Amino acid sequence: MGVVRDEYPNYKPHQYTYKFYETKINYTYKTYKLLDQQEKELAASDNPFAMAILAGIYVIRSKRDNAKKFLFKLNLVRLLLSKKWEKEKIDMIFRFLDGIIRLNEDEALQLKKEVDEIMKKKGDEEMGLTWDKTNLAEVYWKKGNEQGLTEGQRKKALEMALNLLKEGVDAQVIVRASGLDKEEVERLAVQLNNK
Repeated sequence: MGVVRDEYPNYKPHQYTYKFYETKINYTYKTYKLLDQQEKELAASDNPFAMAILAGIYVIRSKRDNAKKFLFKLNLVRLLLSKKWEKEKIDMIFRFLDGIIRLNEDEALQLKKEVDEIMKKKGDEEMGLTWDKTNLAEVYWKKGNEQGLTEGQRKKALEMALNLLKEGVDAQVIVRASGLDKEEVERLAVQLNNK
């Protein structure tokens, strides 16, 4: 079966042909076109695959419109949370859907906020959704990594400034070389002299 997820309603390939010299292979297959599926039927279905098809349809409809993508993804999460499935199943489907509809950093954070609010209203803050291995986890990892790099660079600059002060290098030279401000270098010099 070929699953077709393009945005052209009339494009429905049903075969693949490969020719090489005097050899020809022809595969004929059934086509499952996402845009031929009915949104209401998919939403009502208890088949987890229906959620994936719905996500694919939403990707096609949203194109590159981030606001639409956000609303479609929020709609999918609400629908997922309304299902009477086990928490583990909800979590697996949630992470799968997260990979289909990717949000930018701000929207991922907004989605987390909205979903947390939904779960709080339902009185179950652990409805089966885990955010690790999701788009949002990548956002937090990136921010944490950037913050760690920044802190590491600052620590290295302070260490370099302290070493240069011990060698008697002028404070103005240290400011230019380390990127630290003059007050920080002067504080380090005072600390060094008090030892």
